[in-house]
Amino acid sequence: MVNFTDLFPAADVLDALGDDVTYKRGSKVFSIKANIEFNVQPVGNNDAHIQERRTEAEILKTSIPFMPIRGDLIKTPAANFAVDSIISDDALFIKVTVIKQ
Repeated sequence: MVNFTDLFPAADVLDALGDDVTYKRGSKVFSIKANIEFNVQPVGNNDAHIQERRTEAEILKTSIPFMPIRGDLIKTPAANFAVDSIISDDALFIKVTVIKQ
């Protein structure tokens, strides 16, 4: 049986679909690929609460040597964002909410 992830490694998928961004924490700067999604409507476990739309960034976990924290900067050619919180970590990708600066 063929494993889908063997056919499409995470790094190759993000390379093809991701945006070129600069990830910055203090004096540490990394040129990486990230998938920035705008106007994401959260759906799921918070059925009793209405959540506002948000902007999310998905980063390959191996592209930075640490976990994102609030205040880290993600710079794109179009806009700059600050990390607000971690949404998920599936061991391949880290998904964070970001706020436009």
